[in-house]
Amino acid sequence: MRRKRRKKDKGEIFRAFRVFGAVGFNLAGAMLVGFFLGRMLDNWLASSPWFAAAGFLLGAIGGFLQLWRVAMGEVRNGGRK
Repeated sequence: MRRKRRKKDKGEIFRAFRVFGAVGFNLAGAMLVGFFLGRMLDNWLASSPWFAAAGFLLGAIGGFLQLWRVAMGEVRNGGRK
């Protein structure tokens, strides 16, 4: 009985690491992609920091929206798969 519970606890911990790790990479990745795409536009249009800043902000907004979706999905499912 006790052994089964430990195995279940380990499974839940690894699932939490997977979910939070994915959220972290999604958030950071969205901001980096937005920044670098904005920087490419800045270089192409010679408009120094404006598109890079806008891309970063749009990436941050997109990353936080994805974070919200994942968090609300976890709340609805009660942490179950």
